[in-house]
Amino acid sequence: DRDPAVTDSPADAIAAYGLAGDHDEAGREAEAIPRYREALDLGLVEPERSRAFVQLASSLRNVGELDEALALLSDPGLDVELAPSIAAFRALVLHDLRRHDEALATALCTLAPTLPAYRISVAAYAADLVAL
Repeated sequence: DRDPAVTDSPADAIAAYGLAGDHDEAGREAEAIPRYREALDLGLVEPERSRAFVQLASSLRNVGELDEALALLSDPGLDVELAPSIAAFRALVLHDLRRHDEALATALCTLAPTLPAYRISVAAYAADLVAL
């Protein structure tokens, strides 16, 4: 189900990634998903690799594939510079899964270090949300 315009040259992964993004931006997530997968299968490298994971997860979320979206956003190999963005999408997926406390804790844990005051309190409240 590969796009016929994409061959097997080193630039193929970037081409597939670009096509996926075009579909995504046009609101055609179902068409974007196989293109993101194709880009990753073709060996997309950083920083686009991590971005493709996030964008694929977002598209999967939008079509209701929540468990797979969450799994992608949990990949430990994703670019740490994207951590706040990954956390935002993770919080959205958790919310959609009705795991509201985890969603809010994820958002608060990401936000806490950026606060000019009350960092420790906000982090503690976030931890309380997910404590068993």
